[in-house]
Parts: sequence; structure tokens; C-alpha cells
Amino acid sequence: MKLPEEFPYCFWHPDVPAEQTLRDLLERYLRKDLLRYQIGRACAAGGYTSLYLGLDLLPDVAIAEVARDNLASGQAIYESIIASPTRWNCMDDYNRCLHSPLRPGAQLNGDTCVRSMLDKTLPLGNCSCLILPRPTFDITEDWCLDADGTLPWARAVDPKAVQLFCEPLPADLPTVDKDLFILMAAWSGKSNATYGCADQA
Repeated sequence: MKLPEEFPYCFWHPDVPAEQTLRDLLERYLRKDLLRYQIGRACAAGGYTSLYLGLDLLPDVAIAEVARDNLASGQAIYESIIASPTRWNCMDDYNRCLHSPLRPGAQLNGDTCVRSMLDKTLPLGNCSCLILPRPTFDITEDWCLDADGTLPWARAVDPKAVQLFCEPLPADLPTVDKDLFILMAAWSGKSNATYGCADQA
């Protein structure tokens, strides 16, 4: 593989590669900056702390969000990024590339597609493709289609998201469906960080 389009953006879902596989990739394609961050992200998904620390990456919020989503084994990676005096926005999940230039001063703001989001698949089969919404993130480049998928409007709303509708948003958003906040801001006409349920009480 030589051209950028020959490399998959996400290779840690549905299965996380073995740590040795990631080391082999790193050795083979050492000069590819995007791949180093992708391997860092796979480390966060798999809990490979020593390999992650050896990559010597900027503390990227995308990797932090993946590690937080996998807190059982990714906590050390998450904490190392959160403890950094400056966090960076390096990976761009909307366009499946690295930001250019890389952006310092980033927060965890839900611009990362994490495993729990990828596990929420869209239906494939009897459903007409004309009504399937394009996913916000398509890092697996398969539209998250699955035979057992569920349409977004048929899913339960996360109680954490409902709670956040009624209070100021934190600097670091938890892992929630960010589209809900965008829709609520559009509906209420508010573009600030408070949606104002308390104002209506």
C-alpha cells in the first residue's frame, strides 16, 4: 500500500488488531503520520498503553475519546491525554484524515466516532436505502450497515444526553449523540452552551 486512499481510516473495528500486528504496521510504514495516530487510536481501543506511549504522539482528543469509551482497558491512555497541559485536535473523523495544521487547545467535544457509536448500526435488508440517513461519521466506510441495525429515530435517547439538555454543557462532552444537541439548538434558536430547560421551570 502506497497511496493514502489504499489505507483504511479505521482498522480497529469490529476487532482490535493484536498489539504485535500494530507494531508490525508501524515498522513497515514508519513515515506515515496518519498511520501513527491510527495506531494510537487502536491502542486506545485495545488498551495497549506501552505501545501508545512509545508512539510519542501529541495528546489527541480523538484518541482520548476512544480511550474513554474503552475505559476498562484504555484508562491509562485517557488519563495521560487529559493530564496534558495542552490537548490537540489531530484526527478528523468527518473527512477521515489528519487536520492540517494540527490544532492545539482542543476539548473532548464529540467530534470523534468511538466504538459505542459504531456498534449502533443502520438496517440492511428490507429497508429502502432511500430512507437511510447518511451517518455523521463513516470512518469504517460502510455506512454502519448491518442486518440487525436500527434506524436512528427508533433508538432510545441516552439519559445522559437528556440531562445535559437542562444544564450548561461541560467543556468536555461525555460520549453522547452530538446530533441531538445540534437539533435542540436549532429548535430552540439558542447557539450557546445552555439549552434552558431550567428557564422554563
